[in-house]
Amino acid sequence: MSPTPVDSPVPTTTVQPVTLPLAAELYQDPGNRFQIGVIQDYTQSSVSGVPLFESPDGQVAYTVAVRPRANDAAVAPAALAQVAIDTFSRGENLQPGAFEPTPTGGARIPWMATLSQGRNSQPMQGVMLSQQIAGRLLILTIAATEEAAGQVEPVYATLTPTLQPVTRGNG
Repeated sequence: MSPTPVDSPVPTTTVQPVTLPLAAELYQDPGNRFQIGVIQDYTQSSVSGVPLFESPDGQVAYTVAVRPRANDAAVAPAALAQVAIDTFSRGENLQPGAFEPTPTGGARIPWMATLSQGRNSQPMQGVMLSQQIAGRLLILTIAATEEAAGQVEPVYATLTPTLQPVTRGNG
């Protein structure tokens, strides 16, 4: 009697997201509210007290907004998504996509918009990550021109692990 054939196990492959090189130093918010990685060769400026990081060609940028919280009760991912949308919907015709809960309890929200500068307008797209930390919500927003849309996911994969509250001993 011959042995019964058994299916060979199918090897599983895990696709690692593409990440970008980071500068040696993290950016630490002057108010000690958060820190985030700085992608190598990106420039950092401040607009109305909010940090703005921009690629050398100006096609990709990211920022972090901070929203205070009344208490530290857990915030549902849908509510985190709504706060992010409300924070960034004041202009540029923001059209949010469906949010996705993240493994860390946050919300990831893809979006599209039109950036208007004078008579010129340019399609933009990106993603927001809204997450809660003690006493506040952090909203990472990544924006790219249509030409640089392929950079959104690598920027997101690079930055999300670096967005952290500032704790004693950091920075």
